[in-house]
Amino acid sequence: MNIRNKKMTISISMLISKSVVTIFFVIVLTVTLTCAKCKVIKENISLGHVLINVEITKMRHKDNVTLVYADLEIKGQDKILKTANLDCITINFGNLKSEKIYIDSVADFLTTDYQAKNNKIKANVYWLFNTNLDENSLGKFQIVVKPDKNKTNNLECFFYGR
Repeated sequence: MNIRNKKMTISISMLISKSVVTIFFVIVLTVTLTCAKCKVIKENISLGHVLINVEITKMRHKDNVTLVYADLEIKGQDKILKTANLDCITINFGNLKSEKIYIDSVADFLTTDYQAKNNKIKANVYWLFNTNLDENSLGKFQIVVKPDKNKTNNLECFFYGR
């Protein structure tokens, strides 16, 4: 390898390093600015053989719709959780009920047969409300597990194995 190729390799490496540092800085700054406004609220319920934790991280308004973002965690307690129908899990703010749950991802995920890993489901989700929710109502929410449309009770939203 001659000196010119070495200099070119070093220049490209430095350019890539600077780009990575710049992207990292922009991501950290964005997260910091977003989370500086975050009002994190947690709730959990124990139902049958699972413990469900919801940590609301942000709320976004668009037209007459509100999206409520959260970290969702479902853990098997005395049985090993294999899958869950996340459509069964809703949240309510007083009389206002969420319409549907979505996975917060660029990829499209099915919420009806969500796979557990190591007896646990962790997902970044959001719920859709067909109204403008007030930021102050975030502290007054409850987790509701509704029956699967094809089943007779809400315990059939969770599936277990060995």
